[in-house]
Amino acid sequence: MTPLDEPFRRASWHEALDLVVSRIQSACATSGADAVCMYGSGQMQTEDYYVAQKLLKGCLGTNNFDSNSRLCMSSAVAGYVQSFGADGPPCCYDDLELTDCAFIIGSNTAECHPIVFNRLQKHHKKNRNVKLIVVDPRSTPTVSKWQTST
Repeated sequence: MTPLDEPFRRASWHEALDLVVSRIQSACATSGADAVCMYGSGQMQTEDYYVAQKLLKGCLGTNNFDSNSRLCMSSAVAGYVQSFGADGPPCCYDDLELTDCAFIIGSNTAECHPIVFNRLQKHHKKNRNVKLIVVDPRSTPTVSKWQTST
């Protein structure tokens, strides 16, 4: 039975990392370094991107790195330009502490935008009159947290 055929079970970090390393080494040995790629999150910080690039290009020898920031955000950029005339979000983090109402539709902000989520939570704790409204048919950590805090 291969690890992919095994049922889910708890594994140690050491065991998990060993499996990832062996799979990457196997892919590189059988198909070359370009058999490996990384798709990064839009939530990665500059230092995270730097380390990821060093790992892929310098250590593994592949240039196969892309990110949600470029692929996913291209539709957002088009929407921003059409709606607001510029290709950036129409607000900044500081605006979160000025709002009386945060209305989140179909976004699991807690997991996908943790900086925004944490700042809104802190603002709400300081100002209980701030409304936090989440509209999402899914049960997500964002929905769960704000169901109990409002």
